[in-house]
Amino acid sequence: GFSTALHLAEAGHEVTLLEADEPGFGASGRNTGFAVPNLLTGLDPRDVKAQFGEEKGTLLCRTLGEGAELIFELIRRHEIDCQARQNGWIQPIHTPQKAAWLDDRIEQWKALGRPVQRLSRDEAVYEIGSDQYHGAFLDPTGGHLNPLGYVRGLAHAAIRHGAQVFSDSRAKRLERVGDVWRIETDHGVLIADRVLLTTNSTGGGLAPAAEGTQFPITLFQVATEPLDPELRKSVLPNDRCSADTRKDLIAFRWTWDNRLVTGGLLANPLGSTERGRTHHIGRLQALLP
Repeated sequence: GFSTALHLAEAGHEVTLLEADEPGFGASGRNTGFAVPNLLTGLDPRDVKAQFGEEKGTLLCRTLGEGAELIFELIRRHEIDCQARQNGWIQPIHTPQKAAWLDDRIEQWKALGRPVQRLSRDEAVYEIGSDQYHGAFLDPTGGHLNPLGYVRGLAHAAIRHGAQVFSDSRAKRLERVGDVWRIETDHGVLIADRVLLTTNSTGGGLAPAAEGTQFPITLFQVATEPLDPELRKSVLPNDRCSADTRKDLIAFRWTWDNRLVTGGLLANPLGSTERGRTHHIGRLQALLP
């Protein structure tokens, strides 16, 4: 939402953003902080083109592939303070049986002009700090950041360029009235020529047709206590971020204050907060004894 508001304001449009809570309140401010220039494991450019056709499939892949470059360019241009590191995104394979798949994925992304690299087993072990991997996909344009700092930095930049931002202003009702849109909130009504829905999965029924295209997923993010800075010489020594090829993947990165952030899926809600902490930290301990 704030990226959209910023780009429209820079282009000279009159922009108002209605924020249901505060900037970065939901997953936008609580995610792992990865900037991933790629698709999910098991979904490659060939699959996307088969689904959407050559033209649209290629456009989608290029949009995703160039996404991290856009993020870090925005951070530099607007001087956003969010501990950003464009040091690369690594996808290691957790079994040697995926070696052929890895080679194929590398070639598909190279064909789109992406500067991706294949890491050998020894290179992957060095870059990640775990001997449980057997090679890796590396895109040097990826990286990581403090997601809450990034969102709030985008909000400040949008406001500086003329966008109006209203916090605690959840849109309750949206309707077309003649040539304009009428948006009701708890605190007033906004009249707009055009409306962009940037709520992701938290629309609350505002636009039923859009709600039907969303699939909310429950994810957990966990951070360790600050660790010995010496560990950074052997675990992700080049300050990259890593997310492997397991179905319930293991992802982790360093923060500026020497914590490791990790997380993933945990679907069962019963006792999930405590189990989420122990499960994900336990997996990290097994990976990095």
